[in-house]
Amino acid sequence: MVTILTCLLQNCGGDFAVAFLSVRRSNMKEEMIRERMMKEERVRSEEARNLKILQLVDQIDQQSIFADFAALKALTDSDQPYTRRAFTDQYLAGRAWLVERLSALGLTPYYDAIGNLRVRLEGERAETIYFGSHTDTVPGGGLYDGILGVIAGISVLQSIITSGEKPQYSLELIDFLAEESSDWGLSCIGSRGLAGVLSEQDLARKNPYTDEMLADAIVKMGGEAPFQSDLLSPKSGNCFVELHIEQGPLLEALDREVGIVSGIVGIDRVEINISGKQNHSGTTPMTLREDALVGASALITKIYQLAIEMAAEAALEQGYFVATCGRLITTPNAINVVPGAAQLVVDIRFSRTQYRDRFLEALKEQQSHIEKQYQLSSKLMRLSTTEPVLFDRALQAQATSWAERLGYRSHSLLSGAGHDAAFMAMLMPTVMLFIPSVDGLSHHAQELSHEADIIRGISLFSALILDLAL
Repeated sequence: MVTILTCLLQNCGGDFAVAFLSVRRSNMKEEMIRERMMKEERVRSEEARNLKILQLVDQIDQQSIFADFAALKALTDSDQPYTRRAFTDQYLAGRAWLVERLSALGLTPYYDAIGNLRVRLEGERAETIYFGSHTDTVPGGGLYDGILGVIAGISVLQSIITSGEKPQYSLELIDFLAEESSDWGLSCIGSRGLAGVLSEQDLARKNPYTDEMLADAIVKMGGEAPFQSDLLSPKSGNCFVELHIEQGPLLEALDREVGIVSGIVGIDRVEINISGKQNHSGTTPMTLREDALVGASALITKIYQLAIEMAAEAALEQGYFVATCGRLITTPNAINVVPGAAQLVVDIRFSRTQYRDRFLEALKEQQSHIEKQYQLSSKLMRLSTTEPVLFDRALQAQATSWAERLGYRSHSLLSGAGHDAAFMAMLMPTVMLFIPSVDGLSHHAQELSHEADIIRGISLFSALILDLAL
């Protein structure tokens, strides 16, 4: 093909061609200058935007933050601090406080169909940045588990409202219903509901102590049938962010101020019911006993040994595995009676499903062996299953970048605890942020995170939310 330049040389003479090239070089130079100027303008605009975000972060009302912690601290079972179990009067009192606190900001909190407490700050666009956590606790739990994320959400909403800024994207804070394990053998009820994975079988579960159906309990917490009416879809939000205490020792051990969470382990809970023969403890010879508790004890020991072995195997592959028998119920639970039945629940956590599968296979083998050894029968039932979750890489990078801007030492880590973020990740890009837990202690009345770490965590959380929303 004959080029334009060749044509000019052949038909118009060399002088014209030289002039053409000169003009072309001049145009290219002008274009490069324009591109450089536009790039510099973008950089200046980004710097100005980041400066505004940092100014808003610097204006966080620390006094309000710790006043909010103190207010929720007071709402506990008096004989077992700190306890605010979902579906209880104390839990409703905590939520009543939250409604009042948000209403004072000029917002309108509401309960969705599944019983989550939510509040929305409208932006220029309907697309939404979601954030939140939970205000329920385990029995004798701590002041910060879940509560940190809700108070952080209040803080960022308060900062935006006080500044008069109108966010580009809408913002929504969620206090999820019953994140902690409930009497219905299920955790993360509110986030499961939003993700559409709370089944009819789940809703029909009965409380073993009261015989109340879960569906009825949700209604008492502000929910409304049909519970599927407020489902979120993958198009419902731009992303979800949750701030939480680590509940483990890693950040403190590594001297890191914030954690950027890469994902959450999978969690399986299995119930094993062991049946023997109830009989008189004084007249039944030792060789003729069918003691369900003895079998359960032997199985618990095996579970511990199997978990140690599987954890070691997982560690060789940079994986993670733990298993815990945290509940044991015997029947009739009397001093002078050979136990006729025992029920134990095993909590299994894993970074890869193959670790869980191999563990359960080995557990079933031990279950069969113990049945034969102690003349018992048993049945294993899966209570719940949550697969491992990986969080959004772009959000992790964005959070890491803001940690650097704020001067915080950060570390990427996997969460060994379950969180509502695992279910929100089914719907939209998601990330979690951690702050250190003193001595790695959690689910305990002495659970503690230092005030400086709380402010750092809320500052990073706020910077990320503002960067996403403004």
